[in-house]
Amino acid sequence: MNAVALLEDLRGQGIALTARGAGLTVDGPADLLNAATVDLLRDRKPEILEALAAERAEAVQLAEAAGVCMLFLQVHAEEWSDAEWIRRRDLLCRSIDTAHAALQAVGMTWEQAGWGCTAEGDWSRIEGANRDSSDTDGAGGA
Repeated sequence: MNAVALLEDLRGQGIALTARGAGLTVDGPADLLNAATVDLLRDRKPEILEALAAERAEAVQLAEAAGVCMLFLQVHAEEWSDAEWIRRRDLLCRSIDTAHAALQAVGMTWEQAGWGCTAEGDWSRIEGANRDSSDTDGAGGA
């Protein structure tokens, strides 16, 4: 079983796995976190960490795409007809929903992915955001 399938299987059983730097945090029902499961996790830890990192990278890419679309909309929206505005808004909303779900699934916030939003709805890129960090203790989100 590859690492992605293993992650899905463990999550399906109610076991949560989180990368913490080079470490792996495991949470789940005590009866499932037996010696055999711990040995499996220990043996497959490098693969699991790689799969978790790939999930985080994908979530950041989705957030990046949604953020760029939002900036484009903010700049060009006044140029479009009502029908074009509605079409682009709907595409953007789907993009934001997809990115938000991906970020939540990996325990990240929009800020950790490098994007901020004011109370007025103006989006901006957060310079210096550590998009590759496996630390998910940050606060915020959309």
